[in-house]
Amino acid sequence: MLKFGQTIDLESLDEIGSSKMVDDLNKKIGQRLGFKHKAELARIRRAVAKDREHLLVSTQDNTAHLERVAQLTHQQQVLEKELNAGGAQVSAGDQTSAMKREIDERNRLVQLVKLQAKEIDAL
Repeated sequence: MLKFGQTIDLESLDEIGSSKMVDDLNKKIGQRLGFKHKAELARIRRAVAKDREHLLVSTQDNTAHLERVAQLTHQQQVLEKELNAGGAQVSAGDQTSAMKREIDERNRLVQLVKLQAKEIDAL
């Protein structure tokens, strides 16, 4: 372990961190493992390829769903604009029905008053 202030031998650091040495060791390990792990590696690669294909299909499906959501949102906005623009027409219809209710109520009250007037005259 190096302490603060000690000199460092750069050559020894180069020897330790040599990527060529690491590559050689990896190659030796690969040769020793041989065919035993190549079949497993091939199986894993096929599984990864299959999973990538599944991911692609899922992404395409999700994209289609998102496009449909965007289309429906646009339709909703158009309908809301139409409703807001036609708001005056709707309230005019409401006013007509309110006026009709008021007239009916007035007629009912007039009939009630006439009935009460007849009862008073009868007394």
